[in-house]
Amino acid sequence: MNRHIHPVELALLLGLAFFLPLAEAPKNVFLFGFILFWVGRSAVLGNLGSAPLLFWLPLVGIVLLSWLSVLNLTGNKWTTFLNTLDFLSIALLTIAVARSQFSAHARTSILLSLVAGVLASLVEGELRGGRFPSLKSVGHVNQTAIYLAIACAVSLSAFLTATSKLQKLCALAVFCAFSLFIVATGSRNAVYALALTSVVLTFLFLVTKDWRRALTLLSLFVFGGVALTLLRVEFVVKQRDASRVSQSVVDEARLRLWRGGLLVVEERPVLGYGVGNFGVAHSSANLRRVIEGRGEPFSEGSFLFTDHAHNLTLNWLIERGLIAVLLLYVWVAFVLSITLREVRAHTEPFWPLSAACAVLVSTFCGLGNTSWHHEHGILAGLIIALGVSYVVRGSNRSSLLPRRDSAQDRCTS
Repeated sequence: MNRHIHPVELALLLGLAFFLPLAEAPKNVFLFGFILFWVGRSAVLGNLGSAPLLFWLPLVGIVLLSWLSVLNLTGNKWTTFLNTLDFLSIALLTIAVARSQFSAHARTSILLSLVAGVLASLVEGELRGGRFPSLKSVGHVNQTAIYLAIACAVSLSAFLTATSKLQKLCALAVFCAFSLFIVATGSRNAVYALALTSVVLTFLFLVTKDWRRALTLLSLFVFGGVALTLLRVEFVVKQRDASRVSQSVVDEARLRLWRGGLLVVEERPVLGYGVGNFGVAHSSANLRRVIEGRGEPFSEGSFLFTDHAHNLTLNWLIERGLIAVLLLYVWVAFVLSITLREVRAHTEPFWPLSAACAVLVSTFCGLGNTSWHHEHGILAGLIIALGVSYVVRGSNRSSLLPRRDSAQDRCTS
């Protein structure tokens, strides 16, 4: 049963999209305002919309498991419970948007608001005198890089699926700008995530014999790699030096961090230590107890201690447990299956391709950092949900920008 997005809900989503990287308080007002209004109106209508079971059930399962791990703790349960609310808000937003019907105009408005929010936040950061690029609400430069990488992937999708020269030029300009912003962050992780996403998409287009898009992606990939090498960008030099030390693409610091994390996982493999408790689980004292309990000598210098794992899977294994990790990747696989199938079936599939890119970039960013939380988690969830909503019940499938909506596709109250 279709549930059309209400004008108030759309206005709240537009505000969220704009303020998401810019300001914490307005972002929260729009986020929770949308969730509360959506739930309340759905209760009044007796209509929660619809979405595939394998889309919403894993997200609900992850939230419930995080609460179950709170009950299993002997430490500070309240703080751990509060830490679970971040993913809860991402899950609720993602499910609500995916279960709603959007007009092409509404989807495009949200997209433009997202781009405007990033640009406004970058300008605000410059005026504030922060490090460029700076997204105030997103915070740390590594988190900013993940946010920009997701936005960059969406702009790449727009470029690949544009239907006119003007759209292509605008999308290419945004893509190039976001790419430069990512390089300016110095984040190797974000660049690798975009590169791996491009490889996956190129393979997809080769399999489907979409030679034009495959060649376009391959050209961008080669050009970007050559440019980064010739310009001797800071993070390229940093990666080369780190690889010489560790004899691996992974730097020595992360290897020491992950080595200790894997030992800690064995203590609570099913439900984990609770959300936000990585630092407690992976503390020097706890790791010493685990290692000496195995009858082995403990050397603190062999490990690195931080408050998160710099790896999505390891962080979730320690904090949420194996079942939650499996549910996450079941969800990722399902989203990729329905969106990429749609990409193969249509010639100009912007929203499904954007959703697939958001999943891929967020997951690949999780190889070297902790993704799927806070602002970039909300951004990924919003893009993915819009893509899934489009796949399940979308109209105007042939264009990125709206042409002419049917009467039933218009935003109704």
